[in-house]
Amino acid sequence: MKKIVHVWAVLLCTAFAYPQLSAQDYLLEFIETPTGYDDPNRGYQGDPIIYDGKLYLRYADNSGNRQLFVWDGATLTPIPSPSGYDDPNHGYIGNPIIYDGKLYLRYEDNNGNYDLFSWNGTTLTPIPSPMDYEDNGYEGEPIIYNDKLYLRYRHNDFHVDLMAWDGSTLTPIPSPMGYESNGYEGNPIIYDGKLYLRYWYNDFHYDLMAWDGTTLTSIPSPMGYDSNSHGYYANPIVFDGKLYLRYWHNAGQYDLMAWDGSTLTPIPTPAGYDGSNKGYNI
Repeated sequence: MKKIVHVWAVLLCTAFAYPQLSAQDYLLEFIETPTGYDDPNRGYQGDPIIYDGKLYLRYADNSGNRQLFVWDGATLTPIPSPSGYDDPNHGYIGNPIIYDGKLYLRYEDNNGNYDLFSWNGTTLTPIPSPMDYEDNGYEGEPIIYNDKLYLRYRHNDFHVDLMAWDGSTLTPIPSPMGYESNGYEGNPIIYDGKLYLRYWYNDFHYDLMAWDGTTLTSIPSPMGYDSNSHGYYANPIVFDGKLYLRYWHNAGQYDLMAWDGSTLTPIPTPAGYDGSNKGYNI
């Protein structure tokens, strides 16, 4: 059932900002949460994505099981979590991405392990985690690079590896020597034809890593950013031909860093912003 409701605070603020709009412009459509999904903290949980002309969403039922939903503009339809993924507080976790004509999703099974799923508009198909990853599994961070879907998987021994999916096979990309105890942390971004990632070194500092489709190449954190728990701290963005990143200095402040494909260049945080845990922080 659908209702049209007035949100008076929004109406009042918008009326002052845009006096040319009519009252009809302030009407919002309320899509009522279905029965069985309407307890406190249940219902719509987020992760919207458009696939094949429909809007897909994540809902929690009153038991806490999380499910995929589809909205076609008129009707909300649940896509129940499959058997084995249907206990309270399990099911569809999110991380939706479209690859090779299918919608890929992350599910938690009833034992607390995570798997990749595909949805073709009709059927949910589990893609079991490979041997040695089945006790933990898929941890998200999906990105498409060079016609493959790259993902983050936790090994049974708890380190994390990059994983490639080509539409038929999941292929682990082992973390390089020196990173094999901790491994891939996430934050994928494509820059200058390579996939850049964040890795956790065995001594617990963080480095930038480049993947060209064949080889993982580490880009060591510069001197001054290489002590325990410091180094590359994510927030990658491409701007003006360079890759910009956030680094934690050994002295405690966070700095902006530029990568041009060959050199990491620190951009020092200005005086007054350079205290411990200050600077370019989130």
